[in-house]
Amino acid sequence: MPPKADIAVHVANTTRNAVIESENLALTHRGHTMFMHTRNVDVRYGGFYGLGRTNKLVRIDDSVLDENGQLVAGTGTNQRARYSVHFHHNGTMNDGNPSLVHGSAVVGDPGWGFVNHGSFVDFTSNVAYNVGGAAFVTEAGDEIGTFIDNIAIYSVGSGESEPIFREDIQDFGHQGDGFWFQGPGVTVERNVASGQGKHGIIFYTKGLEDPVHGEVRFRTSNLSDPAIANGEDFIDVRDVPIENFRNNIAYGNDTGGHVRYQLWKAEHEARAEASDLLFWNNHVGFTIPYTQQTDLVNITIINDFASPEHRGMHQNRWTSDILYRNLHVEGYRYGLLLPERGNNVVEGGYFKNLINIQIGKVDDGSRSILITGPIVFDLFPPEIYTSRDRYDVQMLSGDLSPSQAFLNDSVTLNYGLFVNQRLYFEEQAADYIPFASARSGLPDEYVGKTNAELWSEFGVAMGGSVAPLDAIQANRIDGLLGPATP
Repeated sequence: MPPKADIAVHVANTTRNAVIESENLALTHRGHTMFMHTRNVDVRYGGFYGLGRTNKLVRIDDSVLDENGQLVAGTGTNQRARYSVHFHHNGTMNDGNPSLVHGSAVVGDPGWGFVNHGSFVDFTSNVAYNVGGAAFVTEAGDEIGTFIDNIAIYSVGSGESEPIFREDIQDFGHQGDGFWFQGPGVTVERNVASGQGKHGIIFYTKGLEDPVHGEVRFRTSNLSDPAIANGEDFIDVRDVPIENFRNNIAYGNDTGGHVRYQLWKAEHEARAEASDLLFWNNHVGFTIPYTQQTDLVNITIINDFASPEHRGMHQNRWTSDILYRNLHVEGYRYGLLLPERGNNVVEGGYFKNLINIQIGKVDDGSRSILITGPIVFDLFPPEIYTSRDRYDVQMLSGDLSPSQAFLNDSVTLNYGLFVNQRLYFEEQAADYIPFASARSGLPDEYVGKTNAELWSEFGVAMGGSVAPLDAIQANRIDGLLGPATP
C-alpha cells in the first residue's frame, strides 16, 4: 500500500496480438530474438512470451571451443545472449536513426527482457513482467538511445546480495533488477519499476570487460561535452556523466535506486545529475557507492512510518562531492548518510526519520559538509518512537585510526536558527583524549594528550581542529555547536 494518498500503484496490460512465443518452454529449447548488426528494426506492439534460454538465476556458463573449433564438453550449459528482445552491436555512432521497440511486452524470461548491447535503440512504452534477471538492460556501457515510459514488474532475481559476486565472468543484472544500465549514455525518463528482488533502477557505470578487446569504452562524439575526453576518441565509461536520469519511479523493491562507479576517480570536473525521482516502500531508498561529482535534485524517498526501514539515502566510503538539493526523505531509521570524503552540500529539503542526517567519520584527505537552505525537520508522532536516540543531525565518528583522526573535517550548519555555525564531533572537545594508549602508526608523544595539548604542542587535533570552549549542545543535534559566524 502506498504510504501517501497521492502516490499511485501501476498496472500493465501484457496482452498483444502480434505474438512471438516458445513452442517448448523447456529452458534448453526456448526461443529468443536477436537483431544483429542492423538498425533497420521497428517493432511495435509485439508480445514476446516464454522466450529466453539464458538463465540469470544461476551463473553464466559460456561455450568454449578447442583449437579445432569444437565445443569443449561440459561447457555452454548456460550461454549468455539468448534474451527475449536483444539488439546486438548495431553500432554506437549516432546517425539520428535508432532502432525502435514501442508498446511491446516481454513476459516470463529467466534472464533479460529488452536488451541494448553496443547499439542505438529507443525503447518506449514497453512492459516487462516476471523477467528473472533484469527487465530492461544495457549490456556493455557504450550504448546510446532511450528508455522512456517503460514499466518493469516483478523480477525474482538470483538471491545474491552483490552484483560483483559474478564480476569474474562479467555476469551482471542477475539480482532481480527492473532496469540495469551498464553505462550512463542513455536517456532514462518516466519509467516505473516495482516488485524487484534487488534494484528498481541501477546504473552500474563500468564498461564490460571483453576478453578479446578489453574494457568497453564510450564514444566521445556521443558526449554532450566532448572536451572532457581531452581529444581522445573514446573515454572510460566511469568518466561519462549521467545527464538524462529523471522522472522515474521505483517501489516495492529491495533497493529503489542505485548509482555505482559514476565519475569515480574522474580527472575532469563535469558533474552528473539525477532529478525528480520517486522511490517509495523500498528497504533502501537510494544508494550511490563509488560515486562523485553528482547532483541529486528533487528526489523523494518515502517509507511507511509504521515500520521504519534501514536507510533512505546511502553511500559508501568512496563517495564524495555530492550535492543533495531539495531531497524529501521520510519513514526510515536513518534518512541521509553523508559522504566521508570531498565537499558535500545539503541544500534545502524535508526530513522525517528517526535519525534525519547522519555524519560519520572522515575517511581520506579532507572533507567539508554544508547543511543549508530552507530545510524542514519534521517529528515522528511520539507513539512510534523507539528507545533509541533521535536526531536531526547526528555526528558519529566511531573508532578512528591514527591516519584518520587528525584529518581536516568541517561541518557547517546554516539553516533555521543556525547561522554559519560549525558543528564538531564530541571527540573534538578540548579536554578529550583521542588516544589514551599506544597504537600502531601513532607517535608515542601523542599518547594520553588532550586535543588542546595536541594542538598546542604539535598542531594536530581530532578532526583537524579543537571545538571552542563556548561550543554547546543544541536540541536534536548530536555534537558540539560553535558560535554563529558573522
